[in-house]
Amino acid sequence: MSQRKSRYILFSLICGLLLSISVLKADSSIVVTYEAPGVQSSTVVASHVFSFDDLENGTINDYFWTYGAFSGLTINDSNVFGGAGGSGKYLSSTDAFVSGLYLYSPVSYFGFWWSSGNNYNVVDFYNDTNLICSFDTSVLGGLSADYNGNPNLSGANPT
Repeated sequence: MSQRKSRYILFSLICGLLLSISVLKADSSIVVTYEAPGVQSSTVVASHVFSFDDLENGTINDYFWTYGAFSGLTINDSNVFGGAGGSGKYLSSTDAFVSGLYLYSPVSYFGFWWSSGNNYNVVDFYNDTNLICSFDTSVLGGLSADYNGNPNLSGANPT
């Protein structure tokens, strides 16, 4: 499986980890922070949260919502690989799709729950066509074992 084919911009994967990305507009830098282990929703005041729960399972080529557009979605019911809160649905990518999120306006905060991360998962952030930052699960190195596995399933760790 090629790394390009399995690029992810995932909102619900399984490390039980919520990443907060702060994009500082002046120099287009990105600051990565982590919520406490087990936190599965943003603690940022006035943030807008997108849930995949209202979408049908399966592949969705394009989906438009208030703040942006998604492309290349595969929607699944919660399981050992994803589903914040232990229920609902989550986004995943397959070999056939590169998932994307295109925001209509600049943002100063972007967060997502990245679970079931592995060496094939890559998240790229762009400002128009300019790549600002690209990272994979190595950014998670050094985190405690409290971040491993799905916090909603006892002993679940598919990575």
